[in-house]
Amino acid sequence: RCRAVLVTLAERNTIGVFDALGPGEKLTMGGVLEMSKAASGSDARFTWVSSKFIKDHPDPIDVPIWAAPDGEEPAVHLRSGARARQAGLTHRPAAETIKDTLEWWKTLPSERQAKPRAGLAPELEAKLLADWHKANAGKKKKK
Repeated sequence: RCRAVLVTLAERNTIGVFDALGPGEKLTMGGVLEMSKAASGSDARFTWVSSKFIKDHPDPIDVPIWAAPDGEEPAVHLRSGARARQAGLTHRPAAETIKDTLEWWKTLPSERQAKPRAGLAPELEAKLLADWHKANAGKKKKK
């Protein structure tokens, strides 16, 4: 995909710095997770926890593509890719990228698949969920 972008820019004799961010429309973490669930055929259930819980939890929590919606981090997801689109660059649909990434992952040796390099270990995920539910027991859910 990167090669196609470079070829497009070279063919059009376009120079400059571009934020090749996308998609053109807003994409939420929930949207990414739902697309990932659909692409994988998973029956995953999602539990939404607060950014405060993640930041304050004593265990280190590695969530690689998540950025807190407060503090200094949210700007990373708010940058505009408009200049790249004006230069004629296009965005690959997120669902397509997710599907192709899962297909690529399945081509890796089983030893590599058994050791993802990011995300939560199942034991830590279970502990975090238990801590979250314990901390929020009895609180009413917002509708």
